[in-house]
Amino acid sequence: MANVYRNWTQEALDAQYNNRARVPDFQSFVDDWAARSTRAYDSLPVHRDVAYGEHPRERLDVFTAARPGAPVHVFFHGGYWQSLSKDTFAFIAAPFAAAGVTTVMVNYPLAPDDDMDRIIDACRGALAWVHREIASSGGDPDKIVVSGHSAGGHIAAMLMTEGNGPPTPVKGAVSVSGLFDLEPIHLCYLNAVLGMDADAARRNSPIHLAPKVACPLVLTVGECESEAYHSQTSEMAAAWAEQGADVTTLTVPAANHFSILDHLADPEGRLFQAVMRLSGGH
Repeated sequence: MANVYRNWTQEALDAQYNNRARVPDFQSFVDDWAARSTRAYDSLPVHRDVAYGEHPRERLDVFTAARPGAPVHVFFHGGYWQSLSKDTFAFIAAPFAAAGVTTVMVNYPLAPDDDMDRIIDACRGALAWVHREIASSGGDPDKIVVSGHSAGGHIAAMLMTEGNGPPTPVKGAVSVSGLFDLEPIHLCYLNAVLGMDADAARRNSPIHLAPKVACPLVLTVGECESEAYHSQTSEMAAAWAEQGADVTTLTVPAANHFSILDHLADPEGRLFQAVMRLSGGH
């Protein structure tokens, strides 16, 4: 079979990005996230399903910290831009609330109903809403840190690039198992739903764009993730470092594409600590 991307055949390329096949018990992680998220909604102060735009999925949850002027953590969920929602990931807000950080969980439009350009525009709108409105919920608009997992990690990086209007000021971004070059996504099985052409893939690839926000970017990947994910991380770091960006990489030992989120939701975890450090939290 002919190679379709670098040294990968179509079958091999598809396998590189099929995280569920690589982690056969992935559903146990998702079920655990959902159960923990239910507890978070039941136990934490939250403004739920706040509209930041007109699209039905342009909604966010604000988990408010107890203290005024709190640092703000804005999280974008994964699901390959075509599935899942903020509701499954609310568990991430709990340890940040305990540490005095307001957390915003964001929903955004999904494929195939909306294309990648629309998804990114919506996420820019969400971040702009947070910067404009978060003070009314006790958050400090000058202490915003963005993070995201998988597709959300891609979104977090895209928010550091130039879009429609001026970039929203943030203190930093943490991309967890992110995707930064969408060419292989355009060429693999995922594009059957995403429907990107080559131009759309390139203009939504932060690896080919200039960083327009002067803040640190932390790129993280699990040790047990595929070669493609490790390449996405290292090549993005090199590309932005060449442009003078403040980029660091972090490989989480023994973590796969799903278990890595525990390190964001654990006060002792290096990803949690990275968000806290960037936000100026304690």
